[in-house]
Amino acid sequence: MKETVYLYFITGFLGSGKTTFLKEILNMLPREKVGLIVNEFGQINVDGEILTTDSGFEVVEINNGQVFCGCVRGNFIEAVADYMKLPIRHLIVETSGMANPYNIQDVLTNVEKIATEDYEYKGMICMVDPTKALMLVESLNAVREQIAKSEFLLINKADLVTSDELAEVETMARELNPTAPILVTSFGKIEEEMFLGFLNGEADHLDAQVKKIQQTIKRPLNYLIEGAETLPYEKLVAFSEEAAKLSYRYKGYADTDQGVMLVSGVDTSMNYTPSDKEMSGFQLVLISSKGDVQDEIESLWTSYVGMEVSVSEKGKEYWD
Repeated sequence: MKETVYLYFITGFLGSGKTTFLKEILNMLPREKVGLIVNEFGQINVDGEILTTDSGFEVVEINNGQVFCGCVRGNFIEAVADYMKLPIRHLIVETSGMANPYNIQDVLTNVEKIATEDYEYKGMICMVDPTKALMLVESLNAVREQIAKSEFLLINKADLVTSDELAEVETMARELNPTAPILVTSFGKIEEEMFLGFLNGEADHLDAQVKKIQQTIKRPLNYLIEGAETLPYEKLVAFSEEAAKLSYRYKGYADTDQGVMLVSGVDTSMNYTPSDKEMSGFQLVLISSKGDVQDEIESLWTSYVGMEVSVSEKGKEYWD
């Protein structure tokens, strides 16, 4: 008889450390028993490729939206049902940072309708970034829902804030979610015993009610910056450092005169890492922090790079 599949989500806003945390917990689970679904708001997937390369786990990638919205929800539900047919024990879903799980109960009901194997929803783990959490919960309903509907809260990046700031974030998280355990950590670290405690628990926050707020910041949009030419590395860096100032998240791959680079940034903190990915040209995704910034992106590209480029926006339809 096939084992029941445990389904759980890892959520958290852009740049909160979800992928780092996912790599941490994958070391605690038997490889042959784990399935992964990585959901990217952007038009290309970077994290899924990194996970496949680094860990050897097979990853199903769902791009161009977040799994709780109509644009990709059907694909997600089908992917979950297909995964459950495999000999796995744990199915982990890393959601987009833009994911709003307000309708998670409906999504799980639809999974149950088409799944041919038994599964148990074990709950959601939310990564909270204390450097921006207080602003985000007053600005985006998605972040409020992520915290309120999670069974476990990890306040990550504790090394980047003061003890007083941490206390404020803990108070905010407790107001939105009075009962979930809270772990304060850095670099996505969690003790195996604590993680196994989560796995052995039960999902009890599906019906959590969240007071809606009037959105006060411009909703993030998703820009794909791509072209067919090899980029001078120095020009890529010059452009990226400026473009990152317009973004919550900026990442992708670029073929440069110094080889293929993985470009990754949160806010204005940028990294350029040599990659063994085989490609020509470049594909970069920018998740804007300032609404519609297409003109600014194109202007920066002209100023710092000057080569042929295509900039396309996709994202307005993802918001509920």
